[in-house]
Amino acid sequence: MMYRSRYLHFVWGVSKVIAAIWIYTVLIEHLHKMFSELISDQIFSHVRFSSIVLAILWIFSDRIRKWLAQKELYQCSAIVFWIAPLAGFYLVEIIYNPKIEQLTWLYALGNIVCLTGVLLCIYMICPSMKAAIVLYWSVLLIFALANYYVTQFRGNPFMPSDLFSVATAARVAGKYTFTISERLVIGILCYVWGIAIAGIVSYRKKKRSRRQQAVCILAFVGVVWYFRTHEIEAIYGFHLAEMQWDIGGVYQEKGSVLSFATMLQNFEVQKPAGYSGRRAEQILSQAQKQERDETDLQPTIIAIMDESFSDLRVLGDFETSEEYLDHWYAVEDYRLRGNLYVSTYAGGTANTEFEFLTGNSMGNLPAGIVPYQIYNLKNIGNMADILHANGYKTTAIHPEYKGNWTRTRVYESFGFDTFLSIDDFENPERIRSSVSDQASFEKVIEVYERDDGPQFIFNVTMQNHGGYDVNEMAKLNRIVLKEEWRGYTDVETYLTLIRESDQAICNLIEYFSNVDRPVILCIFGDHQPGVNGLWIEEVMGKETSQISFEEQQSKYCVPYMIWANFECAAPSEILDTSSNYLGALLLEQAGIVQTDYTAYLLQMREQVPIINAYGYQTADAVWHSFEEETQVTEWVENYKMVQYNAMFDAKRNKKHYRPAF
Repeated sequence: MMYRSRYLHFVWGVSKVIAAIWIYTVLIEHLHKMFSELISDQIFSHVRFSSIVLAILWIFSDRIRKWLAQKELYQCSAIVFWIAPLAGFYLVEIIYNPKIEQLTWLYALGNIVCLTGVLLCIYMICPSMKAAIVLYWSVLLIFALANYYVTQFRGNPFMPSDLFSVATAARVAGKYTFTISERLVIGILCYVWGIAIAGIVSYRKKKRSRRQQAVCILAFVGVVWYFRTHEIEAIYGFHLAEMQWDIGGVYQEKGSVLSFATMLQNFEVQKPAGYSGRRAEQILSQAQKQERDETDLQPTIIAIMDESFSDLRVLGDFETSEEYLDHWYAVEDYRLRGNLYVSTYAGGTANTEFEFLTGNSMGNLPAGIVPYQIYNLKNIGNMADILHANGYKTTAIHPEYKGNWTRTRVYESFGFDTFLSIDDFENPERIRSSVSDQASFEKVIEVYERDDGPQFIFNVTMQNHGGYDVNEMAKLNRIVLKEEWRGYTDVETYLTLIRESDQAICNLIEYFSNVDRPVILCIFGDHQPGVNGLWIEEVMGKETSQISFEEQQSKYCVPYMIWANFECAAPSEILDTSSNYLGALLLEQAGIVQTDYTAYLLQMREQVPIINAYGYQTADAVWHSFEEETQVTEWVENYKMVQYNAMFDAKRNKKHYRPAF
């Protein structure tokens, strides 16, 4: 029996040696060849060295543990446990933060304290210290990778609301290219070292005493108590307005974990100063509404929120091999058109959708949230409910999985009669892996033709979604940038997609120009694309850190147009606005009876023409932050009260959010 045990031990040892040699000679060298252009030889020398040392530790791990146990050096495990938060801080920041060296001791300490709390919470639920350390390191690596890649794809780091959209992110992940960097390699090395050391040290093999369990519980309660009773924002000098404006910059300056914790702590919406339901009702009751004219048409209303549809020339001039929005700018019989300012960049489609459909603004909500995912939106005012009350049949269309951004639940709460998803498209045309705008618009026409009565059709497209891999564009004649920018193939891919959208929009308008029934179209983008930030800096002529408040707003600017196939007495108008006003403007153009809330929005727009998550513009075309005192501050503050009433006051009078006939 002893001989057999020694034999198995010998075989296991030889197997580990063979595996270690294979990892070094095959896997590491293969990775070196694959990523030699991205990662320097110096970094790979660290990889080689680490692989050799870790292989030796792994081969002799049993003997090391046995020796530590014989010497009763169990304190080594305690040292590893308490050093883990410090090492974890380095792991998170080295992967994501290019300014890690500039972090002050105060912010570094704050991050380490938060990480210690996370470790204690994990330890409380794990069966052993070893399991807790391994799980802890794994959680931190996932968080760091999320920060790294979400920033690459969206321009902003991983935020608390992203916890609710993991499923949505997983479904669209295949559209992006995941790149490797030196910082990422260093971070992964840190993770591997942490797991290896945690696995090698010796631990006492006995259950926790009641005293230890009590300490764990007290530590957990202490962390929760501290988090609930102390404002991280105030202790560490965070400013929510600053976080809303430059979340990525705040993460880099003050640390990812501390910034994430601050945003998590401010998830809950606080009542505006001086709020009361009576005050909100007084504000809404003063709104002047148009009278209903029984002879007015009831046009079919079609709203197209086109994925990443934008004209990047708002950032600065650049030359291309051909025009990509020819048809868009050739439309002359529009009702309204101009720049639409949204509250999200390179992602967060659901927030523009939320603003458009409800008239609420992300500027009145905490930074980094997605209302669709975390709030109960049942019975709040929205366009589907308003038009349903006006006798309209309401349909939502999205050529993707219907669960994205929890749309199934939200659309049901809003009162849409029907929701058509990718399951309702039969062999649609695709550009790259997404359903084309042309196919999406054909579904709109199909729904329109099914019913002769007034309809509200809301279509969220997918064609231009992020992940602009030029290799997927072989079938299309690609738009090319001028020679000095030829390396930015993601921009060229994006512009080519927009040209296809432009043609599809032209076809849609042409179709409805030739139908007998009255139809009004509203077409707008949800946000700008997440293209290469270096190209954006070159087009704007400035580094991101040098861009002014007003110039930053150009990154949140997309085009919109309201067009109708029937005549209107009012002339065509160029009008810049924001997505929270667009729904009310569309209802006005369609001749739909306004609610108290939409009427209030139209009145407010005269004083505050544009408002988004980052600030607002006054009638003199000057941008202001929310912290500034201006001549329209009262309007901005009243808007907070009205929106709080609309979204969170259970005793709100619903008559203000539905049309009165």
